[in-house]
Amino acid sequence: MRLTPAASAHSAPPSTAASAAAATTASSPSHSSSSPLELQVVEALNLARTKPSVFADRMETYRQYYDAAGVRSVPGRIPIRTNEGLRAFDEAIAALRAARPVAPLTVSR
Repeated sequence: MRLTPAASAHSAPPSTAASAAAATTASSPSHSSSSPLELQVVEALNLARTKPSVFADRMETYRQYYDAAGVRSVPGRIPIRTNEGLRAFDEAIAALRAARPVAPLTVSR
């Protein structure tokens, strides 16, 4: 799978709900030879690229599952110990809050 920026850049957030829905639909990957996991990754990347503050909001909902040692314990999932810990997680959220939207990626083979 190859990811490339879409031809049309999204340099500013959509101004209306209708254009936001259109942007989400336009940036949704659809490639028949891609696995469901690959498509989920591309969808997450495109959300982070086109709507970084929305992606930051989603990340903040997971913050409660990290402890001071960097262990992520989401109910119903296997706990994961991160090397970077909560500080890096918070830095990522802050970077997304400061980021400007950019063009989504498209899938090609």
